[in-house]
Amino acid sequence: MNDVLKGLIRTHFEELKQEYPNFRLTFREKDAVVTGLLEFYIASEKEQIAHEYHVSMYIPIDYPNNLPSVTEFSGKVPTNFHVNPTGQLCLGVASDLWFYLEGKLTLSRFTKRCVIPFFLSLQQKQQTGKVNQGERPHGSRGIQEFFKDYFSCDDTEKLLRILCAIYYGLLDSVASCPCGNNKTYEDCCKQKVDLLLEFCPQNVIRKDILIFFHFHYKEKEQSLLKNFFSSKMKNDPHENFQYHSLSSFFR
Repeated sequence: MNDVLKGLIRTHFEELKQEYPNFRLTFREKDAVVTGLLEFYIASEKEQIAHEYHVSMYIPIDYPNNLPSVTEFSGKVPTNFHVNPTGQLCLGVASDLWFYLEGKLTLSRFTKRCVIPFFLSLQQKQQTGKVNQGERPHGSRGIQEFFKDYFSCDDTEKLLRILCAIYYGLLDSVASCPCGNNKTYEDCCKQKVDLLLEFCPQNVIRKDILIFFHFHYKEKEQSLLKNFFSSKMKNDPHENFQYHSLSSFFR
């Protein structure tokens, strides 16, 4: 971890510590860890109710282009509530979380917009048996649900085309929209795609798109992908390589 990144993390940590003073920061060889008591208050009809969780936030070496992972180590989170086998909390689909952050990641913002809402959802589940905002499935199913909800589209072929266009940067405002709605891209999906690319880092979007392909599309859909890029592949060996790399996820 280089000195520039360490400096950024220290700055973000000092901001976090002003609001949540019970944290400490430790640098390790390949990451940094923020550990301590997360205490926050929620107003009820009669009083402010304190909530406490002991958490560790693991800050990756590619921060702030990737989100921290979080564990809770006091045993207050049951393993059947969005906890991965590694013990990390499943705060949500990465693209969803970047929308909550509005594309701006700091430790304080992450804590308030991603971590605390997770614990509030847990409390709702324990008290009422459900989460008011709903719960996405884990892993690839959650990513699939995110894209379908975001583009308000259950048509898998349309989703394939627009996601391929995003993945390869084949987006032209005056051309037909890649989703196939017989409108120009400017008048169809551009606003949503622009917002997606503004809020979510490119590495996150590309990874989620590949996971979506891997989960959802089988052999018969490979022809859709190949036809979509056939003109580019005829003239560009690099695109041909990229197609075969992408299609390997279907096997």
